[in-house]
Amino acid sequence: MIIDIRAALTTGGARVTAAQIGQSTGTISSATAAALVLAGVLSVVLFPGTALTVLAGPRRDVPR
Repeated sequence: MIIDIRAALTTGGARVTAAQIGQSTGTISSATAAALVLAGVLSVVLFPGTALTVLAGPRRDVPR
């Protein structure tokens, strides 16, 4: 499975920047900023594989 990580990295930078700005202005806490960044990382890691599994459909070679 090949994942184009370049597209994910460009949007990931926006999440990190938003978290840093939110922290510096006092709008969000450090825990919220960490959760925001972690959610972005997890979406990059988990979504492509999950989407490919769902799109592949049921396997036909497995007896039911």
